[in-house]
Amino acid sequence: MAIVVITLHYITLHDELMMLDSCNFELDEVVQIPIIDYYKTIKEHWRNNVKSNRVFLENITSVKHVRDFKLYLKGILHIFNQGVFSCQLVSSKKISRYKAVVGSSSEG
Repeated sequence: MAIVVITLHYITLHDELMMLDSCNFELDEVVQIPIIDYYKTIKEHWRNNVKSNRVFLENITSVKHVRDFKLYLKGILHIFNQGVFSCQLVSSKKISRYKAVVGSSSEG
């Protein structure tokens, strides 16, 4: 059975991998997502969707929430334009108890 967890938090790749290791997860792969793709998705789709659905979004959240989200999108586009941000998809799986115990034993 596969369990998919999407964290979508802004931590460094190093911190993410350390967190996985400390929780007994084994790394499957790290996929670099070209930031230009994420930039284009936000610029060409998310902003337009927020604009065209503004009234609905304000009704289910608040005017302030929608305004804050639009500012977030504007800010993240600015950050992406600076070339200092990267985006990775990290795939991992929980290490079984047996494997974790065997893997941690020292060989003299």
